[in-house]
Amino acid sequence: MKKLIKSKKWLLIVGILVLVLLFVFLRKPKKEIASFTVQKGEIKQEISFSGKIDSTEKVTLQFQQGGLMSWVGVKEGDFVRKNQSIASLDTRLANISLKKTLNLYSITRIDFDQLNKDYENYQENSDDDYREKIKRILQKNQFVLENSVLDVEAQDLAIKLSSISTPISGVVTKVTSSQAGVNISPTQAQFEIVNPDKIYFSVSVDQIDLVSVSEGKDVEVIFDAYPENVIQGKIESISYTPVLGETGTVYEAKISFVKLDNKDLKYKIGMTGDANIILEKKENTLFVPSEFVKEDSNGKYLLVGKKMEKVYVETGLESDTSIEIKKSINEGDIVYNI
Repeated sequence: MKKLIKSKKWLLIVGILVLVLLFVFLRKPKKEIASFTVQKGEIKQEISFSGKIDSTEKVTLQFQQGGLMSWVGVKEGDFVRKNQSIASLDTRLANISLKKTLNLYSITRIDFDQLNKDYENYQENSDDDYREKIKRILQKNQFVLENSVLDVEAQDLAIKLSSISTPISGVVTKVTSSQAGVNISPTQAQFEIVNPDKIYFSVSVDQIDLVSVSEGKDVEVIFDAYPENVIQGKIESISYTPVLGETGTVYEAKISFVKLDNKDLKYKIGMTGDANIILEKKENTLFVPSEFVKEDSNGKYLLVGKKMEKVYVETGLESDTSIEIKKSINEGDIVYNI
């Protein structure tokens, strides 16, 4: 009998433990209700595009003719000033040719003056046919002299074209041939220069977005390399013709930076990032997170206060995360999301 009573006690204890464990493990945790205190602040409606840095001033320079490379005065990474000489070809042969051409010009000039003097009197004391003949001889002599002048100019130009000067200030980004003393063709020696003071952010805007995107809009640019920095900018221009080689019809929007310190060349050509174009912005306005605004057949509403009273509201500007509330609630009200 005692054994039976003892067994029943153990069964009772085990049963109670099982019930407790089932209660603990099967009980559903109480769902937390998210709340938010209505506040005033800035709300922005934006549209984002990916893009990269480019420059309005960049050039690729090369010689107009081949020859012996005599001097290269720059290397990649150097900074050059506008009109600075950066490379030249050997001009010894061109200088000799110029001297020879100048000598031929002098001879031609002497012959020209002498011929004009010799026929000066004949033009006055001759019949019409003879005067016409003399006139043609003098015209031919004039053309010979002019050709001689052109030869001199051509040789002088050849010497000038043997040297490359940069038309812009900037950084040398490419030098394809820096070896002096070798013969090159024009395309074998190229020099690329980019002005870092003229950089802008280039994005491709789809044609359907052109309705809301326009010149003068404020932009916030965030570079992939520096995600902690937000750079202010404005849309400077939108191309009239579409960008070639793109899928679909897109147009280039050039975004100028309002203030960008790039003295250390921190921002480089080709750097990618996102441009958040601000379509509309309001400051010091009431807003709540988007998920707190509910809607039924009567309109949009918020659950306000401890009793979670349903309050119908009028909304305004919407961002990706927040919604402007125009009336029916006040700053400091607590709203709930269930």
